Amino acid sequence: MPMSQSLSLIRIAGTAYSGSTALDLMLANADNAFSCGEIDALFRPYRLHHFSPECGCGDPACSVWKVIREAGETQWLAGVRRLFPQTEWVVDSSKDLNWIHDQNIVARRLGVPVHNILIWKTPADYAYSRFKRGKLKGWLRAYINYHARYLSIVNDWIGVPYSQLAAEPASTLASVCGLMGMPYEAGKEQYWNRTHHTLFGSHSAKLHLYDKDTGSYQSIAESRVRFKPQVAGGSDNEVTHHKSIYYGGANLEKLPASVVRDLETNATLQDVVKRLESRGYASLVDNKTMGGSGVYDPLPSSPGIWYAYHRYRRLGRYCACMLRRCI
Repeated sequence: MPMSQSLSLIRIAGTAYSGSTALDLMLANADNAFSCGEIDALFRPYRLHHFSPECGCGDPACSVWKVIREAGETQWLAGVRRLFPQTEWVVDSSKDLNWIHDQNIVARRLGVPVHNILIWKTPADYAYSRFKRGKLKGWLRAYINYHARYLSIVNDWIGVPYSQLAAEPASTLASVCGLMGMPYEAGKEQYWNRTHHTLFGSHSAKLHLYDKDTGSYQSIAESRVRFKPQVAGGSDNEVTHHKSIYYGGANLEKLPASVVRDLETNATLQDVVKRLESRGYASLVDNKTMGGSGVYDPLPSSPGIWYAYHRYRRLGRYCACMLRRCI
């Protein structure tokens, strides 16, 4: 049975370190909105901490996610509505492409309008994000594959460059909200002024949700001690710019020469970037391509063989976690 049309789903996709958690929390910063964070891991866990999720509100006794998990993978939106009946906008920032494909189909069956947003960093910014975390290996393939696969299963979407969001958060949010028909209020980007139940997602973004004298802040800050940056100051930016929108830039001079060469010469990479730029929120507003309804509910294309590969890879990681839990 179709769900009430008063409920809309905002699905934010993006690579790791793309800023999806921050955008999720910004858009959910309203009385009639709810941030799910990366809810896919609640139903399809693949890491040990996914089995015992901690609610973003900071209350260890909070039962929000227990109730939503009991609703099931195809009815979790109804679970959100039961818990928070005033909710009109649900934001899901799960990055997993299989989840995005499957859940777009579920939402269509339920009659829930879906607004697909792709937040993306430039290749240089993405490479630098991985480099400063010591995870540079495979960056080029990961960047190309994620975006190419996303574009193969989602036909209508709004592109949001992270650099633009960080530089002009208020105007960027206002434009994106306008495309979706979502009300915008001044200060929406200051998501830390609201208590969120958001699940999983970037520690860097969630750090701003808590005051520095709270246990939740200290827990996240301590977990970042394991983060060993490859460049000076790489781990401290989010802390020194606490409760503010920070963008440090790509710092090309700090990237290896081989990365700079790929940035300048890889034709496939450049083609992907052109496709991302073609559906930026600014161009959609200027051309009024999606003006009016703001509802994007296309029939998805059939995924490639990567879908099956990723499904069994995720299943393997789930089984490995279950084995470790039993030992």
